[in-house]
Amino acid sequence: MIITTAGMDLTFPCYVQEYAYCSDVLNPDVDIQNDEYLIDILELDPEDYKDLSNIADEELWFKANPIRMTYKDGQEKIRGDYEVAKQIPEKMIAFLTKMLDIWVQAKENGYMNMAKWKACEVEPDQLPDTRHWPVYVGFDMSSKIDLTSVAFVLPFETPERDEVGKPVVKYILYSHSFIPSREKLMEHVVVDKAPYDAWEQQGFITITDTPIVDQSAVMRYVIDTCAAHDWDIQCLCFDPANASKLMLDLSEEGYDVEEVFQSHKSLNESTQGFREQVYCKNILYTYNPVLNYSMSNAVIRRNNGLIKIDKDATAKRIDPVDAALCGYKLAMYHDFGTSYIDAIDAFLGAD
Repeated sequence: MIITTAGMDLTFPCYVQEYAYCSDVLNPDVDIQNDEYLIDILELDPEDYKDLSNIADEELWFKANPIRMTYKDGQEKIRGDYEVAKQIPEKMIAFLTKMLDIWVQAKENGYMNMAKWKACEVEPDQLPDTRHWPVYVGFDMSSKIDLTSVAFVLPFETPERDEVGKPVVKYILYSHSFIPSREKLMEHVVVDKAPYDAWEQQGFITITDTPIVDQSAVMRYVIDTCAAHDWDIQCLCFDPANASKLMLDLSEEGYDVEEVFQSHKSLNESTQGFREQVYCKNILYTYNPVLNYSMSNAVIRRNNGLIKIDKDATAKRIDPVDAALCGYKLAMYHDFGTSYIDAIDAFLGAD
């Protein structure tokens, strides 16, 4: 038996597992049947709170409070909490989740709207054939005894056109993480209170079985993955802080290696641009709980009007997001072969 209201983290199991599954069981358009589950979800409909001013309509409160709204004391309790929430923004989150059963992502200075991020998730069979596509690989090597992540960013032009007639560019994102030992992985389970062990079993994390993260194993994974998909490596993007020797070796092997410093000046454009692309649904990714978890942890740090992401607490991991922004920084400038003159003509509306 599970009894709960909505919460404030769209990456927690109650939302991504139970709520999603139970919603599908109740949905007549989804072919899932389970007579062992007795499900009762009392909540507002999404269209009810697209504009938060609508939640002042007390008739909507019946959807989430079918008993409490039938007697005077119950109505006055909800009405009183709403009046307080209108005056104190911090109280509004609690009112939405606990009174109206609306799931929200609430984090001070949070980087990503997780509902918009979730909207970018697609099934593998919804993605195009990416063989022979260009790929930009971003790395977050972190410390050598901690989580290391890589991101594959594949830009592609779509048949859609923007306001100046140019093709809309979208990006497919894949992510994978590494950790040196099972002992370190179980330490993260305890400290982070996140199911790293389950994620490893599902194939989203690789244990390198070494005292420190084996950077050569990370690179073998990258090279093998790109070869298996026939991806054309355009650039390997690193923060040189923990990978200077690896970068030198790869450069000598003939790979195009770029430094991406973890600074506000270096990452401001890609940090803002990536989020804008998510909000426009131009970032596509398949289910990856490690990436989702880290995305929910990322917060914004500002300096002289510039932004970059940081952790919301010392124990929270954002390495997969760091790697994604690192790869996106170079992918956003990918040249699809349009000449400078063609771009000017398109902008001016020339034939």
